[in-house]
Amino acid sequence: MTTSQKKVLIIRHGALGDIINATGAFAAVRSHFANDYLVCLTSPSYEGFMGQMGYFGEIWGDERSKNPFEMATLIRKISRARFDWVFDLQNSSRTSLYFQVMKVMGAPLWSGIAPGCSHPQRHSHRLYLPASVRYADQLQTAGIDLKGRDELLPEISWMEGDISAFGLNTPYVLLMPGSSLSGSRKRWPGMAYVAFANALVAQGITP
Repeated sequence: MTTSQKKVLIIRHGALGDIINATGAFAAVRSHFANDYLVCLTSPSYEGFMGQMGYFGEIWGDERSKNPFEMATLIRKISRARFDWVFDLQNSSRTSLYFQVMKVMGAPLWSGIAPGCSHPQRHSHRLYLPASVRYADQLQTAGIDLKGRDELLPEISWMEGDISAFGLNTPYVLLMPGSSLSGSRKRWPGMAYVAFANALVAQGITP
């Protein structure tokens, strides 16, 4: 990176569905900071996946260790990088703790829900918003121009590859049912997937 570039950190650990839902936000931040240097902090298992997106100059792994020494080491690494901006798309108690510790040393501009951050997302129903709307609200609150959009749908045009080995009948739709054990509010009923798959078949689409 050059000395004139801003340094921007985006935090989004996972899981896979959460990362896919955040790709629209990644693209929006990349577009806003078109000539600047972006770094992503994510779960180690997704480092390679994040690297294929083309948005980030570096990908940092975060084991989310409960070891205080290892956590302090990571926070020190973030602090020493002297980021101009942090976009906390994880918005967890853990990443809020990162901010609170960094604040003692002088935290950068920070978008998220961490108490005391420079650009807090205060939407009263943020937990119940679809991810695409929640991310749009957060980035607009931080001053990013979304050019009139009020939601940021996944941006997966970079996910291309040779799938001929699978012998799929086209057109097709890939369904990935399920969610984390702790994500009950995000679960779609199993029979709803069945109904959706049957509706696709009725239109000549292979699920």
